[in-house]
Amino acid sequence: MKKLMTALLTMAMLTALVLTGCGGEEQAGGDTPEDTVYTLRIGTGTGGRDKQVAWMEEFETQLEAATEGRIDVQCYPSGSIGTMAEMVQGVVDGSLDAGCFPTAYWSTIFPAAACTELPNLFPGGSEQLWNILMTQDTKLEEEYIAHGVIPGTWLMVPERTIISSTKIESMEDLQGKVIWCTPSDMLLKEIEMLGAVSSAINVGELAPSLQNGTVDGAASEITLYYSQSLQTAGGNYLLEAPGDAFISIFAISQHWWDQVPEDLREIVLEVANDTATNFEVEYVQNQTAEAYEEMQAAGMEVVIPSEEFQADMDAALAGLADWYLETYPEATEVYNDMVDRVAADEADNTQGEN
Repeated sequence: MKKLMTALLTMAMLTALVLTGCGGEEQAGGDTPEDTVYTLRIGTGTGGRDKQVAWMEEFETQLEAATEGRIDVQCYPSGSIGTMAEMVQGVVDGSLDAGCFPTAYWSTIFPAAACTELPNLFPGGSEQLWNILMTQDTKLEEEYIAHGVIPGTWLMVPERTIISSTKIESMEDLQGKVIWCTPSDMLLKEIEMLGAVSSAINVGELAPSLQNGTVDGAASEITLYYSQSLQTAGGNYLLEAPGDAFISIFAISQHWWDQVPEDLREIVLEVANDTATNFEVEYVQNQTAEAYEEMQAAGMEVVIPSEEFQADMDAALAGLADWYLETYPEATEVYNDMVDRVAADEADNTQGEN
């Protein structure tokens, strides 16, 4: 990630020099008035005290202070400027400056983004995935950049679980259940391979849909459930499965990036990574603990899958990676790169234990 930050800033400087040398108009990398204020509009679909909203607000405070007001951050939570899918497209086409979204939403733009969602790819869960992305330059980041998106930072998310109105203790209990998930073909296929029916309604409609029975449950993560109070909207049970990694990205539009001077770009990346590391991770840990406590106090029951049930789910999903690569062969390079990095990380962890 750090090498990528340096490469992005160097590339921007070279572009500005080339444009200036060719006699073109002065770009953001050239001399610009130091009192120019740049507005950075950030959107997300979640609201309340969700981790993405909390991070956005902390980032706003820290960035405006670090730039001495040269960047005016404007936060738009709760889908107030569009659905998640609309905002993702907005970041790509430049109509939205930036956004905080689970990587699952980006697979609608380029399928390789879904490699972070594969079952059993990250034995260390979300923390392992986050550490890899924060400390290494990956093919996944290159894909974002190739599609006009600057990875500002990566945001920690708890592992995926299933909240439901009825108790799920076996594969039979999943059959025919309508389960919501983020609109990734990977996750939609996962739900179907488990024998349930997938639903990808807008996240803002999740709580009323669970309450009125339009959906029977959701496959996402507990802090999202907690921020929407799903424990009071029919979310009576929380199945601790599939338990796979999940992550969000603070994505910046290339269009906005190109308008901003190099010194401010560097500050944006530094503050984004600092607030992710020193604020958001701890916030997620605390909110996750609070979510379990408060949701169970409200009557939600946590269901730990039996060894047999877990084995049945693993068997049902064993072919998902093959389906993914056969359906989207363009994702192979990113997938293989991530597999190699996980293997190296596991080897390092094993050596550390010895």
